[in-house]
Amino acid sequence: MTPDRDADEVAIARILRAYTEGIDRGDFRAVAELFAHGSWNSRIGSQEAFEYLSGNMILYSGTPRTAHVLSDLVIEVADDRASARSKCTVWQQPPGEGLRPIAIMRYDDSFWKPGGQWAFRHRDGTMLLAGDLRAHLRRPPPPPIERRAPVATEP
Repeated sequence: MTPDRDADEVAIARILRAYTEGIDRGDFRAVAELFAHGSWNSRIGSQEAFEYLSGNMILYSGTPRTAHVLSDLVIEVADDRASARSKCTVWQQPPGEGLRPIAIMRYDDSFWKPGGQWAFRHRDGTMLLAGDLRAHLRRPPPPPIERRAPVATEP
């Protein structure tokens, strides 16, 4: 591992944490900005990401009352491109209810460096296991077997 490679992996891990922390805070603008140069499943760019998040996630006093816990993270860097694989367990405690796991996601991500800074090129999220999502999402997610091809293109 070289110092540059270490720095690249740290920068990419920060992007992944910014995504989970932003959702947990209910800061959908910040999460959406992570996709300014990329796509997330079928959504292209920050505006479509924001519209999905703000229109679909249920908030309680400004937050979804979730904790997104990343695991099994693997980052691979090759010059100005990178990929990452991870799992994310989503916990939620709606008001007046107990803490419970509501989903386990798998993320397959690609990154690039538009303007010299690492950014999402594409994020493909697949629901591996789903619990009761009624207190989290207004619309159910796509079935676990549905996979979408990356849609971001280079500028």
